[in-house]
Amino acid sequence: MDFAHIILSIWRCFALKWKIGFQTNGEMDILRWS
Repeated sequence: MDFAHIILSIWRCFALKWKIGFQTNGEMDILRWS
């Protein structure tokens, strides 16, 4: 696995966490996924 793929995987993970946090619109959800 190359460096770029690792960055994309991490970015996708954070994007999903933020997306879930904003969709549920709950601070506890953001804390749970962070």
